[in-house]
Amino acid sequence: ASKDVSDLSNAELAKQTLVKQHHANAARCAAWLEADATGQSIAAEVIGPLLMDIEVAKKDDRKLVENAISDKYLFGFVVKSERARDTLLQQISSNHWGLNVYRH
Repeated sequence: ASKDVSDLSNAELAKQTLVKQHHANAARCAAWLEADATGQSIAAEVIGPLLMDIEVAKKDDRKLVENAISDKYLFGFVVKSERARDTLLQQISSNHWGLNVYRH
């Protein structure tokens, strides 16, 4: 069981590193969401960056899947409510992060 947790932690860390390397603004936005800087509690209403939520059963196929999906989607965010969309878009705009937001 601890090996599974370790593997999960390593996979999450690898994804976080990939996001930081390839789209620093997506990493900044994700960090902002985790910190819940506005007190709006929208983190539960936001999915993303999408790369962080892509699960591929075979490790060797992961790169193939990542290459098949455009960066604008990989590093974009999906919101579940208008409130989350408005709050996130305001943060993205004020920080000039240039990220895509999609409505669920």
